[in-house]
Amino acid sequence: MHVSLWGYYSRFNGGLFSIFAYVILYYAFVSNLKDEVKDEKKPFEFKKIYLFVAGLAVFAIGLVISSLIKNTELAGIPYQGLATLLTVFASFTVFMFAAPQGILRRSLYAILTSALLVVLWGLPFTFRLRSDLFPV
Repeated sequence: MHVSLWGYYSRFNGGLFSIFAYVILYYAFVSNLKDEVKDEKKPFEFKKIYLFVAGLAVFAIGLVISSLIKNTELAGIPYQGLATLLTVFASFTVFMFAAPQGILRRSLYAILTSALLVVLWGLPFTFRLRSDLFPV
């Protein structure tokens, strides 16, 4: 009964209440955000492609720089975490300048670029060799 209503024990997901919450969030999104319909065709802008590639470059360079920051004492300010957070914020800001107009398109663009950043962040960890699985 508890799992059916609230979801899994370690994370409250997959239960009846979380499904209701997702439905409410969907209807709140659909009812409050309206896309502007314009009949005029705008010319294709290469500037947006350049901005998107620049956002990817900012993300990659920032992650390389933040991976070089080491805090061996594990005390004080976590500079590596702050550098990673700054990198994600800066690249996402560049991505939003490249986003198309209209609130629904911008929302979809934000969701897709966030997913791309998560994939780029997790992909190297997928192919990393673990010493307990592959002894040298």
